[in-house]
Amino acid sequence: MLLLHFIGVSCDKLPENDLDGMWQLLTIEKDGTTTDVKGNRAYWSFRREILQLNYKSESYKLKFYSHNSMESSKLHLYDFCTASAYEKETDDNEWLTNEKDLKDLNLFGLYLEEDNSSKSKYGVKFDIIKLNSSTLILSTQNEKLTFRKF
Repeated sequence: MLLLHFIGVSCDKLPENDLDGMWQLLTIEKDGTTTDVKGNRAYWSFRREILQLNYKSESYKLKFYSHNSMESSKLHLYDFCTASAYEKETDDNEWLTNEKDLKDLNLFGLYLEEDNSSKSKYGVKFDIIKLNSSTLILSTQNEKLTFRKF
């Protein structure tokens, strides 16, 4: 009987936080101008410490990964890499360093800064303005991102 209890407990999902799940980017407010980007189909998917970024348009698809850490009302994104680099089995990942990848991340509202604490040398830190079961609002000194839970 005790063995069945442990099996049942071990098969349960790991606890999630409010950030876990898929979020659709709705608006980017940068330098006082708000842009509606809902039609761009940019999605942020959080699962524990991993963030997957997906962008789908008629002309191309983008996929990136990063690590994230959340402490109090702060969110730190770091160790950005392309999907193909993430899926390699070796540890020689190609961390984002080229201008094309950095510019592509702008479609997700990400304007990375140098971050010497991460492998990719780039990161971004957000203040979490609002986080509940349906809405996520992140901000930096220069921008504000609004999401809906998807």
